[in-house]
Amino acid sequence: MNAPSGKVAWSVRGFLLYALALPLVPALLIELDRGSVTDIATVSGALSAFVAAALLVRFGVRRQRRRAVSRYTRADTNNLTWLGCSAVALGCFVCQFFIIERSLAFSIAVALGGFAGAFFSYGSMWQRVRTEKTDGYTSNEIVDALREAEIKVQDIEAIYVQLPHGGIRRKLKRLTSNTHRLMGTIERDPKQLRPARKYLNVFLPGVRQVAQSYRKSLDTAPDPDFDQRFNELLDKTDRALNEYQTQRENKIAFDLDVQMAVLRQQLDHELKR
Repeated sequence: MNAPSGKVAWSVRGFLLYALALPLVPALLIELDRGSVTDIATVSGALSAFVAAALLVRFGVRRQRRRAVSRYTRADTNNLTWLGCSAVALGCFVCQFFIIERSLAFSIAVALGGFAGAFFSYGSMWQRVRTEKTDGYTSNEIVDALREAEIKVQDIEAIYVQLPHGGIRRKLKRLTSNTHRLMGTIERDPKQLRPARKYLNVFLPGVRQVAQSYRKSLDTAPDPDFDQRFNELLDKTDRALNEYQTQRENKIAFDLDVQMAVLRQQLDHELKR
């Protein structure tokens, strides 16, 4: 899916976790000087846990900020942040139980406190899903429609890369590009989902099915007539999508459903052959 325009701003969130590892640096140097393999491994483990926590949380924060650029998106459990919080807990437990040699219960309590602190600082940054309706569609319905369309586009892309270079391959590639452009339009302006729904839900799967049949026909006996008809269908689809985008940009009403209904008849005819 084409991401809406907008850069992900750089953030300092998560850098504070690196501070947890700083006291362990001189401790590691001391243990290296002493030469105790067990103590070196213990301190190194705690240090690695805190550094890993910072890295995981930083990556998790960046992923969430990238997702937040999109106006409509589902909530994400952000496994990277969860792992980062768990690494904080592990580092706290190793420090308390193995290095400072506190009791097991106390060490577990400190580890849970470390996890809770990291979670409430970073793990609760999940983006909230908008629940209001836009032109009769909820945000989740819009996300589902775009996600399903993306799957269909990926299927068509997987088909055309198997085709020999030529008109059909080039036109299928252009169709997927135009579909991505249409999906970006819907993401920015969800009211456009209604006129484009028949194209995404009915016509696009049909194109995928015809493309599969075309690829199979190349493995058996190529049909020049089929090639010509498929070319014409893709040309008409390309013109319809381009006209829709042009008319929309000029704020002129354009019924994409009507165009798709006509093309769908031709598509059905191909599927019945």
